[in-house]
Amino acid sequence: MLTVPAVALALLVAASGCSAQQGPGPSAATAPSSESTRPSTDSPAAAGSATNSTRDSHDRQSVRTPSSQSSMKSSQGKASSSSSGRESPPPGLPPAHPKSQKSVLKKLPGSTEAGKCVAVGPNSDVTSGTVAMGNFQRAKKLYKSQFASSQQPTVNFYVIPSSRAMPGLEIKLTRIGAKGSAHTVHSRAVQKANVWKYYSVHMAVPSPGKWRLMVKSGSDKGCFEVSFLK
Repeated sequence: MLTVPAVALALLVAASGCSAQQGPGPSAATAPSSESTRPSTDSPAAAGSATNSTRDSHDRQSVRTPSSQSSMKSSQGKASSSSSGRESPPPGLPPAHPKSQKSVLKKLPGSTEAGKCVAVGPNSDVTSGTVAMGNFQRAKKLYKSQFASSQQPTVNFYVIPSSRAMPGLEIKLTRIGAKGSAHTVHSRAVQKANVWKYYSVHMAVPSPGKWRLMVKSGSDKGCFEVSFLK
C-alpha cells in the first residue's frame, strides 16, 4: 500500500506554526562579527599586546574568591536539579507527547462545527469537525493524470484526527447526485510527522464527479465535499 511521505505532513505542521523549532534570538544581521572584535596581529606590538591581555585574563580567572566559589556551587546545584527533572520543550515547540492534535486542526481552513460538510474548494488541507484531511489539490491532479490510462484511478490522502488514540480510520465515499455509488475504505496505517500522528490512506475513486467523504476515527468525525475531474 502506498503511503504519503511523512515529509509532506511535516511541511504542513511547519506551515501551521505548530512545530517552529527556532527560538527567539538575534539574527545574523544583528549578531556581532567575530572579525570586528578580534585583535589585529599584523604588527609585533599588536601581537604582544594580545598575548599580555590573554595572560592577564588567565591570571584573573585563576584567583577565585570565596563568594565566587559559593556562587558557582549554587549555580551547579541548580543545574543538576533541573537536569534530573523532566525537561520541558523550548518556547514554540509542542510538548513531547501532546494529549490532543486540535492545535493543528485550528490552523487550517474549514469548520470545526459538528455535522457540517465542508466544501474543499481550492484548499489543499481542510478541517471538518474534529478531523483534518489533505492533500486535496494533489489528489485532484493525481486523479486527472490517471484517468486516461486507468478505469478506476486511485488517490492518496492523510487524515489527522483530534485524538491520538488512532483506533482505525473509516471513509465512506458517496457520489453526490448518483445512486448506488457509495463505498467504504478503511485504514490502520498510522504515520508520524514530528510529534503528530495521522492516517495514510490509498483509495480508488470510481468515477469523475462531486464526491462526499464521510470520515470517522473513533469519536472524531468530519465530512468533506470534493470534485474529481477527468
